[in-house]
Amino acid sequence: MEEFPEFSKKVIEDDTPEFSRTECILSVVVALLAFGFVRFVLFNEKGFITTGLYIAIITSVILFLKKKKFRISGLNRFIAVILYLFSAVFSITDNNFIKILDVVFLFATGAYFIYSVTAQKNQLERFLPFAMIKSLLEYPFSKFGIQSKVVKSAVRSSGFGKNLAMIFAGLLITVPVTAVVTSLLMSADSNFSDMLTGFADRFAYGNTGVLIVQILIAIPCSHYLFAMIYSNVCREGLNVLDEE
Repeated sequence: MEEFPEFSKKVIEDDTPEFSRTECILSVVVALLAFGFVRFVLFNEKGFITTGLYIAIITSVILFLKKKKFRISGLNRFIAVILYLFSAVFSITDNNFIKILDVVFLFATGAYFIYSVTAQKNQLERFLPFAMIKSLLEYPFSKFGIQSKVVKSAVRSSGFGKNLAMIFAGLLITVPVTAVVTSLLMSADSNFSDMLTGFADRFAYGNTGVLIVQILIAIPCSHYLFAMIYSNVCREGLNVLDEE
């Protein structure tokens, strides 16, 4: 009888790379800031809160780059100051056209700032148009799915996934019970019902459909912004701009 070779059992390891704690924290921060960008920029609620949002984005990027030991040259410090100054435009004008131009300027300049710092530039890029293409398109889309891998790595490490499952299970148990108790209290006490309704009206976000749309838009925005930062910081496999 012909003998067939015995195949050894091999453990197929997941190819998800490990990420640092700093990168995991950045992923969460970027996700929150991306939602803020969609909520307060794309949906045209521009004002003091949008200025604060841009300041938070710029500051978060600078802190991450410094954490990764990148030196910020005089040129890039000047660019950072320009970014901060133009962030104030949303708070000093009601002209929507100017605000739209400012959004475009901050977006493009911010992308170049990340590119310039991580490439350790001391002067303005000689081939600036090509550098802008790389910083806005090539680099971010080359690592577009990296944030999902960071989230997957974070869930797998330090028992985070198990804790998250326990929290989710707790919510499944407590939310229905809380809803029933709240409903009984509202039907039994009109003052409590009025108080709860007033609280909900004061803190309600608004149209639920709009909120869902904003979250759905924020997800790719978050992936893009995180990929923009990560691809420049972790420069393996990048097609670096040169004389050719």
